[in-house]
Amino acid sequence: MFRAAKALGVPERSLEVDAKRMKNIFAVRNQTIHEIDIHLDAKDKQARKRRSRTIDGMNDDADCLLRVGRRVIGAAEENLRGWRG
Repeated sequence: MFRAAKALGVPERSLEVDAKRMKNIFAVRNQTIHEIDIHLDAKDKQARKRRSRTIDGMNDDADCLLRVGRRVIGAAEENLRGWRG
């Protein structure tokens, strides 16, 4: 997220985001993606184990990412308007 913002000329401070929270959200996202690759036919029951997450927690994380995404897009749009002169 921060690298994308930087590439668009958006300063990190303008995102108003907690870097630790972003790291945690993306860690959960990566875990979730790997859990989708579950093998339901696995003989070992542990191969089918998934982490339990609350809907509210997942919604809060998704809302946070959407807010940051809107800030990145808005700031990038402002940068582009400035380039038009």
